Amino acid sequence: MSRIACTFLLAAALPAMACSKSTESAAGAPAPNKDLATSAGLNNTLTSKLGISEQQATAAVGSVLSLAKGKLSPEEYGKLSGAIPGAESYLAAAPDIAVPKAPNAVTPPSADSIAAGPVAAADSTAAGAADSAAAGADAAAAAGQSVGMSALSSAFSKIGLPPETAKQFVPVLTEYVGKVGGPEAANILKGLF
Repeated sequence: MSRIACTFLLAAALPAMACSKSTESAAGAPAPNKDLATSAGLNNTLTSKLGISEQQATAAVGSVLSLAKGKLSPEEYGKLSGAIPGAESYLAAAPDIAVPKAPNAVTPPSADSIAAGPVAAADSTAAGAADSAAAGADAAAAAGQSVGMSALSSAFSKIGLPPETAKQFVPVLTEYVGKVGGPEAANILKGLF
């Protein structure tokens, strides 16, 4: 082939190659991965970041969803499961986990029930009792999170996840949920643990 013909072919190919780069934004950042919002995208994220098998990833996501389904309102669970493609298939792969009640957990009285009590108490006593109820609710929430992590650790142990990997699992899953389902779904997951 002559030098002129080679130059002509090269000149014709360069604009075509430049057009193939059009998936990048004007700032030069790559376009979002369309495959991220799929079950395969989630499994790839978990297996590559955590070094676990696809079966372990599937069972671990199912364990998180199983725990979430038992602890969240239907509306919150719907938002969380909506951010996890194929949520029902993950649930089916989860090992059975029992969510134990927090030891010595006592449901604190609500501020309304305190206010509805006898009026003989002074305002400062009622305010102190309301503060106490709020502190009790915070303690109950913390105990619930601790129990949730305990049940999840048990499930992760059943599927063979080492403790150091199990500690990283929820943050990696939360990051994924935030990318796919947005910050509200990620905050729901964070609130469980």
